[in-house]
Amino acid sequence: MRNYLWSMILIFLVSNFALAQRPGGMNLKNFKGIIQGIVYDDEAKAPIEYANIILYRKRDSSQVTGTITDKDGYFKLENVPAGRYFLDVDFIGYSKKRIDPVIVSPRSPEVMVGEIFLEPVTLQSDAVEVEAERVPITYQIDKKVINVSEQATAQSGSAVDVLQNVPSVDVDIDGNVKLRGSGNFQVLIDNRPTILEASEILQQIPATSIENIEIITNPSAKYDPDGVSGIINIVLKKNKLKGLSGMVNSSAGTFGRYGGDLLLSYRGKGYVLNVASNFNRRNFPGEQKLERHTQTANFTTYNYLQWRYKMEYVSLWIAHEPGY
Repeated sequence: MRNYLWSMILIFLVSNFALAQRPGGMNLKNFKGIIQGIVYDDEAKAPIEYANIILYRKRDSSQVTGTITDKDGYFKLENVPAGRYFLDVDFIGYSKKRIDPVIVSPRSPEVMVGEIFLEPVTLQSDAVEVEAERVPITYQIDKKVINVSEQATAQSGSAVDVLQNVPSVDVDIDGNVKLRGSGNFQVLIDNRPTILEASEILQQIPATSIENIEIITNPSAKYDPDGVSGIINIVLKKNKLKGLSGMVNSSAGTFGRYGGDLLLSYRGKGYVLNVASNFNRRNFPGEQKLERHTQTANFTTYNYLQWRYKMEYVSLWIAHEPGY
């Protein structure tokens, strides 16, 4: 009886060994399995593309293989030998997640780890205060906007002083303004036309009362721009407080230059009255000489002139506008 049992055990072992050696048998040495899964964002529930998938051998934590997810968050590890593993899933901005254990064997050649959800990493920091200055000139589709508050050198002058450093605007020593090389342009105050000459009104408006200056070189049809080279729109500062307010500024420079301006504003119920006046003296170094000879049949006339250039002007500006 004992011999019979040993014979049966021997036959069983030999049969299994032969089966493993056949091409269709389960030879662990040639066995290759598959591991697959899908990676999602835990909050948005959206697939994560390019997430790193690394497979490690559980026995010694050695790296076996790896891959990345596709646009649908899907990954597939092929040709994985039978064994016990753990899987690390990682992506920038997310917490790493480990899947352990992952067992690949002839009985389960295709391992589906399922849906893997990664949690976004939240970084906490102290409050950050960002400060920046407005640019002096901003460009929009149809105009250039000059921020007068950023023109420190023109704060005590007039609108002409602000326009001296603006592209497409030329200002001569007499304070005359040309837009795109032409003196034929229109001046608006808060998008309203004025009856005064363009250069005259620009010399009279103090820079301290101006919020922005808009340079419109290609005005649209709504401005009725026929025959003008462009439009300069003066946007004044708005003050909604009722009562009387005012501002006084003074300036001084080299070569005997000095000036000042006064702005008074009275805001009543339904109307606003603005009164402004300024004085500027501009001296330019150097001399100018003129020598003229006039000769006729009977006598010759000699004229010789010499002078220093100096310009002084005083302006008064009164405006009325509807209240707010």
